Amino acid sequence: MTTQYIDTLNLARAPQEMSGQVLVEDLSRLVSDLPDQGDLRIDWSVSGREDSARRRFVHVQAKGSVILECQRCVKPFEWPIDISNEVQIVATEEELELDDDDTEGPDRILCEGQLDVLGLVEDELILSVPYVPRHEVCPDAQSQSMEAKSDDLDESAFERPSPFAVLGSLKKS
Repeated sequence: MTTQYIDTLNLARAPQEMSGQVLVEDLSRLVSDLPDQGDLRIDWSVSGREDSARRRFVHVQAKGSVILECQRCVKPFEWPIDISNEVQIVATEEELELDDDDTEGPDRILCEGQLDVLGLVEDELILSVPYVPRHEVCPDAQSQSMEAKSDDLDESAFERPSPFAVLGSLKKS
């Protein structure tokens, strides 16, 4: 994986955009606790901009999928990823801590010059993966519930009336 950088100080003068594709296996922090990713790839793009208040922003997009392990059935499954997020670039710790009550605004990251683009993409991917991954419906659970339903149908089709029910009906008459 080659490291690529974006110059955060010159975003307004020459808006920058980078894009590419990366093997999931090459994102070592992301895959450290994940199953084998095979040849899955992530398509990504990063673009920079500056607003009228001269605040700098980086827009990150990524699309693809990763293999996770279901915490219910312990089987691997493919998790789709479609990220579109904007982060504000700040140059000082003071700017980083301003307006901590503002939960509506973009996340902030500290960077005074060159920003590792793939590092930022990997950070966003890590944040998008669920802490406890699981299927919506595990394949085994689905087949077991279908078998249970078919067993219920099979048993009801061959049920005999209880001999006591016959005796009960005689007693009533």
